Amino acid sequence: MEMVKIESVEEVKTLPKNSFGIREVPASEERERTLWLQVRVFAFHRGLDLMILPGLAFTATGKRLGKGKGYYDRYILKARNVRPPVLVGIAFRQQIVPNIPVTENDIDADIVISP
Repeated sequence: MEMVKIESVEEVKTLPKNSFGIREVPASEERERTLWLQVRVFAFHRGLDLMILPGLAFTATGKRLGKGKGYYDRYILKARNVRPPVLVGIAFRQQIVPNIPVTENDIDADIVISP
């Protein structure tokens, strides 16, 4: 997984959907990566300010149930090495549950927003 620069909301609307129905930049398309910027022979670390985390369910304290592959957890570890982003989970009321089974590799959201 790689986060790349998107110029506008209008641009997002033109991106193709992946097998999960999520719009994303095709892997074959070259884009500026958000964690670093290459300028001639120097690489500058940029980092992320905020990450909105998907999840099947969340607890009120930020525990998150994903799809079980650890994609976001691994990417968050990379992002934290540059500059720790604020991790935000967005959920419907029905997705907020009292308890979720987690492992030591699961990274909690800093905040969960729900109606």
